[in-house]
Amino acid sequence: MRITIENLRKFTRDFVNQRVANDHSVLAVYLTGSLAANEPLWCQVVDIDLVFVHHTSPEQAHEVLPLLPDVHFDIEHHDQKRYESTRSVRADALLAPVVYAAQPLYDGGHFFDFVQAGVRSQYDRPEYVYRRAAPLLQQARRTWMALQGASFSVEFFDTYLQIIADSAQALATLADVLLTSRRFVLRYGRALVSLQQEAHFQEFLSLLGDGQDVSLREFLPAWEAAWRPDDEARPPVDTLRRAYFRSGIETLLEGDMPLAALWPLLRTWTSALQHNEDAALAPWEELMQHLMLNDVQGRLQALDAMLDTAEQLLETWGESNGLL
Repeated sequence: MRITIENLRKFTRDFVNQRVANDHSVLAVYLTGSLAANEPLWCQVVDIDLVFVHHTSPEQAHEVLPLLPDVHFDIEHHDQKRYESTRSVRADALLAPVVYAAQPLYDGGHFFDFVQAGVRSQYDRPEYVYRRAAPLLQQARRTWMALQGASFSVEFFDTYLQIIADSAQALATLADVLLTSRRFVLRYGRALVSLQQEAHFQEFLSLLGDGQDVSLREFLPAWEAAWRPDDEARPPVDTLRRAYFRSGIETLLEGDMPLAALWPLLRTWTSALQHNEDAALAPWEELMQHLMLNDVQGRLQALDAMLDTAEQLLETWGESNGLL
């Protein structure tokens, strides 16, 4: 079957209508992500990002459901309490841009219409942009400080990646760019260009290791084996998301910047190891050694330099906008 944006939208509307008819706790549903932004389909496996807002606390926070062999729904469930203060939502670095750009698919009582209007109001004012960016960078610095004296482990590296994610998103927020899991590197590069700070892109890439002489494709079988196997008692979330990320990684490896595949590969492999105690650790450790990412002090020093740069850029941005 030929997959197009148009038929994905139709399938999504039909799915939402059916769910809403059978679940009276749903207050609103909105579409987000690449489909809401009308972005071209860039790789074989596609997800459709939906948020269901409920009158009460939902039974589950997240679910992944198959639609077609290469398409699945990635659904978040929120309690309406999360949206009670539109001012708070507007200041949320991760939620505000999602709500701002979302397409409502169901909106009982015009709840989401009110929330979205409140978020869009004054969204671009410098004080709100700064309020979205600064807490992420502050959290990244606090986490970096907590890592002092740590030894190398899967948990250490997962935290290391989270610091990079928070710091990068803080600066990307200044350019109104939301970083996503597969195209994180490409979107961050775009944000730095928008901020006229592209000179810092190489510093960012160095945090992901020296991948120039490493064949990442050779590690894909071990990466795939690290995910949890299918389990009849559990929905096939890992199977669906593994295919989603593999498709993205392979597309990036074939693109103009193969090193952009490092982020989804490292992030998902490290996460998989923490959720599957039977996964083999040795191939991951081999990749860490090849990329020279297993030197704790070297990594902490590199993070410190990146955070210093980000803090200086944020301070300069704040001063230029009359906030500091």
